[in-house]
Parts: sequence; structure tokens; C-alpha cells
Amino acid sequence: MKCAVVYTEERLKVNEYFARSLCSYLSADLVDESVGEEYDCYVFRCENSEKRKFLEERGKLVVNNALTGKIANDKHLSYELAKRLKIPFLPYVLTNDARTLSYPCVIKSPFGHGGKEVYWAKNEGEASAILSGEPLICQKPSDKLGRDIRVYCLGGEVLCTMERSNSKDFRSNFTLGGSCRQIQLPSILREYCSRVIGALSADFVGVDFIVDGEKYYFNEIEDVVGCRMLYHEGIDAAKLLADYVKAR
Repeated sequence: MKCAVVYTEERLKVNEYFARSLCSYLSADLVDESVGEEYDCYVFRCENSEKRKFLEERGKLVVNNALTGKIANDKHLSYELAKRLKIPFLPYVLTNDARTLSYPCVIKSPFGHGGKEVYWAKNEGEASAILSGEPLICQKPSDKLGRDIRVYCLGGEVLCTMERSNSKDFRSNFTLGGSCRQIQLPSILREYCSRVIGALSADFVGVDFIVDGEKYYFNEIEDVVGCRMLYHEGIDAAKLLADYVKAR
């Protein structure tokens, strides 16, 4: 099977070790989004769901598939999916009108990744400065700021569950200085992940949850999921993904 690993230049700059490892394990070529139809399999490590759809329509194996790329890279669509699957999430609105909101609130782009384009607004003035263009997701914050749970899923099975925390930022992201520890997956989150993976037929994703009170709430799906926490735990994510792709 002739395989390509697809990256944007921007993503490759910060993920070159993983990219090179994955290519080595797969004996794959490292390519950008302009790649043609000459490969049998394409492992996408960039968002581009339209290119994925184009390749799928030509009978190519695409990891993750176009549907996963479309839904997971749009938080609004991800929440709509969670709603259909009866998975709870904290209330939000998609708006650019700060007058309609309750405070404090978390404001985030539907298309942001890695904690980028996520803001904290204490009042209408701060929110107005952020909401100056396209509507953004404005959401009730959890009562446990700087803490969340990421469930890594590979081939429909849970690979690893990590609790992330950050005492200096309301965003828990590992790349923003947060810490992580491996935990046992709560049974209700296993069920939620099963619903998400089943609906999308996703190959390798992270499904993130936040805690409010004593309950778990869906937060987002990471399509091009970061693997630094897996390596932190001694898990060779590139090899596991490569072995999975070769078995497809």
C-alpha cells in the first residue's frame, strides 16, 4: 500500500518528530495538501476535509475520514452532534452580540485548536472587544477551570485517558503549560466516546470532556489530535497509528 502523510507547513514546524516517525513506520511520503491521487492511503494531519472528501470519492483510504474532519474541526457542528447523540455539554450560544450574554463566559472560535482563539470575558466590555467580527461560541464556564479530560481513541477503542490541569490558566492544554496524568476512564465517558466514534467512524481522535459540579460534559473532538501527552506516558503514538493504518 502506497501511503502519504499529509501536513501543512505550519503544523509540520511544530510536529516534525511525530511526522517523521509516522512516515518511517509506514514507509510513507511526507506531502502537503496539494498532493495528487497517486497514493492508496492518506493519513491527514491537517484539517482539510474537502481534500479528504475528494480523495474518498476516488476510492482512497483516508485517515481520518472527511466526515470526522468536517465535524471535529467545527466546534458548533461538534456540539450539534453531541446533541443528536444525547451527550451533555455546557450551554452556549453562537453570537457576536455581547449584550445578550451572562458573565463571566468563555468565548472561542468554532475553528480554533490547541487552546488558541479561546478567551475569558468577565464583562460586556471585554466580550465586545473579542466579538468584533464573525459570531463566536460563547459558553458558560465550568466550575473547575483549567481542568479537563482527554480520551484518546484509536480504531474504535480507547487508547489512553489523560486528565489535564493548569493552575495558571483557565485553559488546560498541555502545550500551554498544563500538566497531565493518566487516569482510569469513567464508564459514562466510555459510553459517550463510543457514541461519537460510532457516529463518525473516526480512526484516531481525542474526545475532550470538562467537569462541572460532579458531572462530565462534552467539550470537543480533536481530529488532528496532539500526541505529546502520549509520549509523556511512554506511548509511541506514531507506531500505534502506523500499525493501525497498515492493518486497514
